[in-house]
Amino acid sequence: MRPQFQKLLQSINSGKRPDIVKLSQWLQEQEPNPEEWSTLTPTIQTAYNLQDMESFHRKVLAEQEPSMIKGQYVDDFSTLIEEYDVGGWLRRYVEHTRGMEPPTAFHFATALSVLAASLRRQVFVEMNYFRIYPAVQILLAGPSGVKKSTAAEYGLDLAYEADETLFHLLPDEGSGEALKKELAENCRKEDESTGMLFISELSTYLGEQQYNRTLVQQMTDLFDSRKNKRRRTNTGGTLAIKNISLTALWCSNDEWLSEAIPVSALGGGLFGRMLLFYQPDSDRSFPIPSLRDPDEKKELQAGIVQSKFVHGVASLDVGALKYYEKRYNEIDKTWPSDERMGPFWERLGNHILKLAMLLSISDNLHEKEKIVIKERHVAQADQILKWVLKYLPAIYVSLGASAFGREYQRVIKMFKQNHGRIAEKELGRLMSSRMSRRKLKEVLDSMVANGVLKKEKGDIWEGTYAWRLI
Repeated sequence: MRPQFQKLLQSINSGKRPDIVKLSQWLQEQEPNPEEWSTLTPTIQTAYNLQDMESFHRKVLAEQEPSMIKGQYVDDFSTLIEEYDVGGWLRRYVEHTRGMEPPTAFHFATALSVLAASLRRQVFVEMNYFRIYPAVQILLAGPSGVKKSTAAEYGLDLAYEADETLFHLLPDEGSGEALKKELAENCRKEDESTGMLFISELSTYLGEQQYNRTLVQQMTDLFDSRKNKRRRTNTGGTLAIKNISLTALWCSNDEWLSEAIPVSALGGGLFGRMLLFYQPDSDRSFPIPSLRDPDEKKELQAGIVQSKFVHGVASLDVGALKYYEKRYNEIDKTWPSDERMGPFWERLGNHILKLAMLLSISDNLHEKEKIVIKERHVAQADQILKWVLKYLPAIYVSLGASAFGREYQRVIKMFKQNHGRIAEKELGRLMSSRMSRRKLKEVLDSMVANGVLKKEKGDIWEGTYAWRLI
């Protein structure tokens, strides 16, 4: 046995256990031979309380990407809001929904959209040449079974039960013209074109049809909260759409997104305006959910009703302004490696201010006119958006994908469902009903070339191999 392995055994036997991820990487570099493996294996299994070396591989993968591997989900959004002390109405809503199965991030995003829709155009951040209004566009995305619409519908029902006049619930089907007609009707009655557009499955609303590509362009325009817009009718007349504030709460299965969303939805800027909350799983299971405190719902409803009376300019205090200017300059000097994230990156500064404004209002819904964005609100908004950015590639990699790209994603999904590592023969069997061996080889070769997949020794005694997602 080589000296480096003898030294490793001495270290483990003396009670010093190396970090399991670093140990795995080191072993791959050293490439132990069969005799060395036979000596190392029992000691490693005992030290890390593992049944076999396959358990070793699974544990390494779980340590590397705990929130992206099925069966090893970690609620990192709860950790974020705890660490950065996110409070107020939004936090109370999150705690109230702990007894529901959808993940924490989906409940927070739902509460954020309900608060934004309720505020309409009553508050804003003054940017001198333009204003930032509270309307948000949010997409809850994840695999089938991660209950996206369940989270969204509960939040909407809670607000609507409290006061049906909080916001207009816009039609969830039809053309862009139908949406504009509804907004124009709202404008005629209330001198504003505001509302909430809730879609329980986005792919049914934004399919490949040509008219839906037009709908994407129309919504992108409406999401900018313009002051005035004229709509020409089929009869030659015009209708006014004024004081626009359109909040959207959309849900979608991530695999359906890749097959249904037109490329224009990504490249045209729609997704640059959207906050994508992606979760691969949930750590909750409640056969029959129960409320911890029945009075919580009433308190939350009383709180959201207070949003009707909040008006005025949301101003940044000295600390908030200093934090924002520093962060804005950092954003301006860097650029994401994935060009598809460019539209979102360009609007990241505006997203920070919008979220900071909502977090400030959430902290004090009883304050009617004096809205102060403090440094902590900007910092909280920044961290939430960093969390969003972390998961964006999981969605963007599928949007507008070619047929080959969709096959590529199916293979990655299969790896994630199998803890990131599959034996070579087993992978062929699992994918046999989905694609030919030739197609599978093309995908695997591409993944290896892109640094996504690695081939490694499986059972050292039988001479087999396995594929591991990097």
